[in-house]
Amino acid sequence: MEEGADACRKGGEPFTISISTKLTRREGRISMSDGTNTNVSSRAGLWVAAFAALAVLHRLIPYLFDLGQEARFAWNFAPVGAVGLFAGVRWRSRFALLTPVAVMLVSHLLMWPFLAAKGYPTFSWMTPILYGSFMAYALIGRLIRGSSSPLWIGGAAFLGALQFYLLTNFACWAGGDGETYAMSLAGLAHCYYMALPFFSATLGGDLAFSGLFFGLYALSLHVFPAQKETQPA
Repeated sequence: MEEGADACRKGGEPFTISISTKLTRREGRISMSDGTNTNVSSRAGLWVAAFAALAVLHRLIPYLFDLGQEARFAWNFAPVGAVGLFAGVRWRSRFALLTPVAVMLVSHLLMWPFLAAKGYPTFSWMTPILYGSFMAYALIGRLIRGSSSPLWIGGAAFLGALQFYLLTNFACWAGGDGETYAMSLAGLAHCYYMALPFFSATLGGDLAFSGLFFGLYALSLHVFPAQKETQPA
């Protein structure tokens, strides 16, 4: 503003009016942008809530219908990772990172009676690792925040499934009894090998549900464009 001050002292009044007009117009554009972003973020939050509810229901289905161990691979074909990824990419709220954790916690609490009836614990030492690995999906989503490219989104879904596979199975091996998987590199490799069918199901679920979630959201923006909350000055 030093140049503006010099112009004022030299009688450059029109210059001051020009700056004021430009600032007013710029503020109008900023206000329009903020209003649109707020509208889009609110819509994304509603979609996150809907997808999170779907993920909770999906986790309950095997217990509601008493599916046996033969369906265990299908259980990994789940939308929890995709919900975390979608929240990280599309929802501006700081609560986006906690969305997959909330899905897991709520579903665990609802599964409690079913697991107790079968003599299984609801929570274990693996629970924080599972929650952290699902939170990583949202963190990965933050890396491509705002992206609409199917390649970026698909790549992020693959990265999410890969980190989940590597982290959870490493923890399973490291915290094991040493009998199922030997406490050696060979035992770790065996653990990862045995988990490959689960990885395939996880990756398939992440890709399929990510495509569904991002596709539905994009369609909603196309059919019902975001409204500008503030008009230009």
